[in-house]
Amino acid sequence: VNATTITGTGTGRLALIKIIGKNGVPRDLIGLRITDPYVPVNAMSFHLDGTLDFKEHSGHIIIRRASTDKWIRTLGTDHFGGGITALGWKPGDHDLFMDRVIKKTEGNTITIDAPITTALDSIYGGASIYFYNPEGRVRNSGVENLTCVSVYDKTNPKDEDHRWNAINVENAVDCWVRQVSFKYFAGSAVSILETSKRITVEDCISQSPISEIGGQRRYTFFTAGQQTLFQ
Repeated sequence: VNATTITGTGTGRLALIKIIGKNGVPRDLIGLRITDPYVPVNAMSFHLDGTLDFKEHSGHIIIRRASTDKWIRTLGTDHFGGGITALGWKPGDHDLFMDRVIKKTEGNTITIDAPITTALDSIYGGASIYFYNPEGRVRNSGVENLTCVSVYDKTNPKDEDHRWNAINVENAVDCWVRQVSFKYFAGSAVSILETSKRITVEDCISQSPISEIGGQRRYTFFTAGQQTLFQ
């Protein structure tokens, strides 16, 4: 049992602990197109519709695979039945982002530091890259040896007006959560967003979530990030 306990009191769907840096990703998402008709999973190089000059860029890139209408319809996620079309995915709702570093350039060919995890297929819209500034990201920060608890309305076993997540990780790199226990949260014990990479969550346990039973809840150990390890 961890001797130190942090308790989230009061009401509101707030996070208890946040590891959050500054986001250096541009909002316009304008960059260079990937010209290969198909780039397979595990690929570490591909071609662009232009050449690069490292003097002008950081070398840190986001590979954006757009969620196009054709891709959504192929998956069958444009409509989930029941006559309610509003619940179906819309173009742009589920774009995939891969955070990588350029290690080498040869003309319009680039080599990145880690394999891609989703194929890039021009039939479904292909992909593009854009550069970002990594300087604002939190580095080498950890949370360990704690018990995290959320107060809730004990007369309501489905109470949702209390702490939602225990630990949020956003705009961070090379960070960790270790030997932490969690109780009574509605959403995630640990939530790692897509702007975080190389995050380790190790030897943690989450018990007794308090929420409604439904979507967007109880994503106990959640990652949308890059190169994350849950052990």
